[in-house]
Amino acid sequence: MSRVLVVDRLTRRYGKNAAVDGISFTAEPAMITGLLGHNGCGKSTTLRMLAGAMKASSGSFTFNGITGGVDSLAVKYLTGYVPDIGGVFPRLSGWEHMQLASRLFRLGPEEQWAPRAKDLLEKLEIADAAPALAGTYSHGMSRKLSTAIALLSDPQFLLVDEPFDGVDAAGVTTISELLIGRAEAGATVVLSTHLLNVAEQLCGRTVHMTKGRLV
Repeated sequence: MSRVLVVDRLTRRYGKNAAVDGISFTAEPAMITGLLGHNGCGKSTTLRMLAGAMKASSGSFTFNGITGGVDSLAVKYLTGYVPDIGGVFPRLSGWEHMQLASRLFRLGPEEQWAPRAKDLLEKLEIADAAPALAGTYSHGMSRKLSTAIALLSDPQFLLVDEPFDGVDAAGVTTISELLIGRAEAGATVVLSTHLLNVAEQLCGRTVHMTKGRLV
């Protein structure tokens, strides 16, 4: 069961409406699992709950045998998350984001994590912009920075929500290679994307949602 994600009847309601309605699925390590569906079908809400950024109305999930959720720091320390929107602070520089991530994930002194951070920023072609405030970044650059933040700790559990939105073709290739690299290292990766050709190339299996339910 090591590094397996088990989702059990996970639900998120807003009043009488269910954005996510009792979904259950598993995601295996060393594989990218695609979460697919039209806009508004509940993909982002699902990933927010799995990231511990949003509380479930009912249901549960476990990763590596540990129950996850808003209060589960044990799972959060294992998790890298690229949200669909936001994820960066306009008044912090790119490098300050990496410093913040290193502290939140307790990665130790700078000499231990800085080479990894610099390598990610260079691969994503935003190293030159690292001293600049994130508020000056384009949308695509912000997506790349969010990806770098999520990958800095070499997470065992990686949640990636529309990472290719607004990203140039070279960036799509690089992000794809980084996701494949994490899966090959044994991580459990869940990718939400509306790019079906990319999902077909990257995902070992897919989970399809419509109107908050699995189909």
